[in-house]
Amino acid sequence: MNAVVYESVRPLVVLERDSLISQALQYPLAVAGGAIYRVSDLHRTGLVLRAQSTAPILILAGKPPESDWSEWISQVRAVIPAPCLWIAVDCAEESSAIPMLTVKALPDTGRLGESDRDRLLAVTARIQNFGISTLTHGLLHADFRNKTVGTPAKSVTLEERQWSLLRLFFRYPLQVLSMALLQRALPTTKPAALSAIYSEIHMLRSYLRYLGFDNAIINFHRRGYQFIPPVFSPQSCMLRARMGRTSTLDTAKGRTALRTSLGVG
Repeated sequence: MNAVVYESVRPLVVLERDSLISQALQYPLAVAGGAIYRVSDLHRTGLVLRAQSTAPILILAGKPPESDWSEWISQVRAVIPAPCLWIAVDCAEESSAIPMLTVKALPDTGRLGESDRDRLLAVTARIQNFGISTLTHGLLHADFRNKTVGTPAKSVTLEERQWSLLRLFFRYPLQVLSMALLQRALPTTKPAALSAIYSEIHMLRSYLRYLGFDNAIINFHRRGYQFIPPVFSPQSCMLRARMGRTSTLDTAKGRTALRTSLGVG
């Protein structure tokens, strides 16, 4: 949450469902000014919106991977207070190596007062066409320019199919991605065969193991795969220690707390 609050400015509530968009929004929203509240589920979004003394602007930072935009916006509207100003933000990756933010939808500004309209358009202008070249999860980073995944110490260049899958995993961490979704993610004219998915994920796991993360991609039998970011992985603690970085997780107490939270003996 941004600690700087301007009483005369509508606060921003960011519903984060896509890590790529969430990270890309950090700078343009900070520059836009005002309080920023970040939430990750619909129920909490409704609570945060209702708790504001000044009517906020809701920013939809992406959508669930299995939903289309119209379906997702309908779900959001069912739980948020009315009336509520909102902006839906997507990203365009096809036209450039660097993903660019794009405003997918916003309310009719003709019905707004001048100050509200100016605030909404100012936030929109900050967001539109803002690019991000690197997506990070803990010590792991994905470089969109070079299609590499790595740590501060070393990196691996990925082939196109591996990169497409990694990019999807990085955008939706801790979510079980179905086989059908993973098949559609590969750059082919039709959904890829399951054998191709298994093969590419096997290679991704090998690369992540080389980088120091043994269990970053988990197989849920008959359901799909889940990416576990390094910040949730015991391997990240050991890698931090080897690299000489300081962290509360590098202490015996910190490691014990992490193992307890993960249910690891």
